[in-house]
Amino acid sequence: MHPGDIIVAGTDGVFDNAFDEEILSVVLSVIAEDAKATPGQVAQALALLARRHAEDGTFNSPFAVEAAKAGYRFQGGKLDDIAVVVSFCRTEADVSLPAKL
Repeated sequence: MHPGDIIVAGTDGVFDNAFDEEILSVVLSVIAEDAKATPGQVAQALALLARRHAEDGTFNSPFAVEAAKAGYRFQGGKLDDIAVVVSFCRTEADVSLPAKL
């Protein structure tokens, strides 16, 4: 990891419903809209994207694409657990640390 990296970890409910390109687009969009966006704000935006897709019966989700490759018919998003954790990799100098208690 290097300063400036952004780590996105999520359950299958995220990655079965959102393509990598969409995830990257949302991350960059949230940060572009607010340079002080927190990892939590990015995670919330990604979770909402995954949920919208999961509930959309017409969306050609990553799960549907992979199911078709395996010979199965599946249309729409895939309802599943959706959890996202986002971390920003920063140097200690970039982060204002709280005073010791």
